[in-house]
Amino acid sequence: MPPAAYRASSEAGEHPAAAFDGFNNRYWAPEKAGDGVGQYLETDFAQPVRMMKIVVFSGTSARKDEFLRTSRSRCG
Repeated sequence: MPPAAYRASSEAGEHPAAAFDGFNNRYWAPEKAGDGVGQYLETDFAQPVRMMKIVVFSGTSARKDEFLRTSRSRCG
């Protein structure tokens, strides 16, 4: 079930909060680069849902050269 609405703490102009559009080559990015502290992506659903799985793509491409050229999440 797709979200009824979603919003982000901030958005980079070319990377709005489009994390739920079904495409894995587009992504949300915060307005400013950095450690990401305080940044979030939030959703609303039209009815209660039981969240069984969330899939996070950590980069924009399956091709190694493209993956390494673009921004991506980092742990630690």
